[in-house]
Amino acid sequence: MKISIILVAFLMIGSYAKSQTFNRVSGNVGPLLGMKQTTGYMHANPDTKGSVDSFETYPDFNITFPPWTTFDMDGGPTFGIEGVSFPNQFLPKAFMVFNPSATTPPMTSESIQPHSGNKFAACFASNGMVNNDWLISQQVELRTNSSVSFWVKSYLDLYGLDRYRVGISATNSLPSNFTIISGTNYLTAPATGWELKMFDLNEYNGQSVYIGIQCVSDNSFLLMVDDFEVVTSPQTNCSDLFISEYVEGWFNNKALELYNPTSVMSTII
Repeated sequence: MKISIILVAFLMIGSYAKSQTFNRVSGNVGPLLGMKQTTGYMHANPDTKGSVDSFETYPDFNITFPPWTTFDMDGGPTFGIEGVSFPNQFLPKAFMVFNPSATTPPMTSESIQPHSGNKFAACFASNGMVNNDWLISQQVELRTNSSVSFWVKSYLDLYGLDRYRVGISATNSLPSNFTIISGTNYLTAPATGWELKMFDLNEYNGQSVYIGIQCVSDNSFLLMVDDFEVVTSPQTNCSDLFISEYVEGWFNNKALELYNPTSVMSTII
């Protein structure tokens, strides 16, 4: 009897680990849940006057999270994770703020842990169609020595690696206005560990731009993005105050960051 009980327990544990780690699943599209109307923010980088975001300030499992803009261009329902539940699972969506420690049950597998902190931006594969989903930054002013970097990963490779492109727009945040800067072919995110990607933006110095990550996965599983950072240096010939960052969130939540490139204290009235 004791041997039978131990064997059953072992099989249950093995089944749970497998369902938590290896399988995607289809499900019924339910109502939109857990949409807390709070505003996150991209942190100003005091060393480079750029912006950095690790997605920690946004509510768990939200599928809209200003100042980021998301576009679900394919409109299809998305896969979920077998044996795990969380708000907005299976819904048509572009990206969501994913916290593996807040799912039911919590996900502890190393393959789904963020690069840093507790959360990352997640794009689940569309069920029955190729993904066309955008994660677009707030507008950032580029000055000199400009670049963008982020960490990327595929959750698993059982259904193929996730695919993505990187684009930039000096017009607005609409996907049709983005120029792809990551090359002619799509990039693939490894499943063996997080990979740092960096792109030179010096061609756009002196302009205010939006930077977008486009998920173009084809029947895969889950694209993971974390620790997004724009680096840009102040222009050495600038002698006036200028607006270095603009943030717009829910309702009337807005903020401006002013940068003083001189050593002279300025008073704003």
